[in-house]
Amino acid sequence: MIVPRWLRAAVSVCALLVLLASPAWAAPADMAEQQDENRPPARLTEEQRQVVAELQRDILAKRKALIAKYVEYGVISKEKGEHIMKKMERRYAELERNGFIPNWKKCGECPRGHRAD
Repeated sequence: MIVPRWLRAAVSVCALLVLLASPAWAAPADMAEQQDENRPPARLTEEQRQVVAELQRDILAKRKALIAKYVEYGVISKEKGEHIMKKMERRYAELERNGFIPNWKKCGECPRGHRAD
């Protein structure tokens, strides 16, 4: 039986994708996650916390200014802009509560599950 060239190429690509998606390739990522779990939690000194707090305040102010411009130009509605700004303020408050150490856990890893803020 003669197999068309395009079919052989498609089968080869599929086989390659299956090989790349195998669990053996996922092991290094699992090892990296285990290393992160074994690492002690980060701590900032008071001086470091103040520097990061100032940077975060500047970022928050600039992001709010950007959202205000989007509202002014009609890209987003006023209500949507207010919602976005409130969400940014909540995230800043959470950072402040955590000593300006970000929580980079993936969805499903946090105790509350995925938040649809």
